[in-house]
Amino acid sequence: MGRRLLWQAVCTVWVAVLAGCGGGGGGAVVAPPAGTSPTKAVLIISTEGSLSPGTAIGAIDITATLPAGITAKADAVTGETQAAVVVPTGKAAGSTSAAKYTPATGLAPATVRIGIINTTGFATGEFVTLNLDIAGTAPAISAFSTSGLVVTDTNGTTIGGISAALSLQLL
Repeated sequence: MGRRLLWQAVCTVWVAVLAGCGGGGGGAVVAPPAGTSPTKAVLIISTEGSLSPGTAIGAIDITATLPAGITAKADAVTGETQAAVVVPTGKAAGSTSAAKYTPATGLAPATVRIGIINTTGFATGEFVTLNLDIAGTAPAISAFSTSGLVVTDTNGTTIGGISAALSLQLL
């Protein structure tokens, strides 16, 4: 089996596994018009850092932690997010994604675990948009975070020196 075909097979299995699975920086916030209460939070996650010449990002695995009152539309049994909740955007537009939402319970906050795969690769920058719901007070960007960031190249090799940054739009 060729290296690229093997990588595609590994990525396909990885997305299937992620769909069944259970600290980011702060950024800009775009607020809704004055006099309106936001009902939607659009969280945009970007990668920051340098890639070696000839290297492209082939896959990203990351977990977004949501503040109280922020939820994602998902299947009640599997946790798989609805299609419009997690959207590969920016540098990763057109990539394949899988995501699982875990609601808040007790002291544990809600999370969305996200997997993005692109066999041709993409550069650092914006890579995913999360379309979330606000039930209550609009959160500050500092209330969101990310963890577990793993970035690999198109051959499946882990890329170091990459971090995540967040920006938020309230609608």
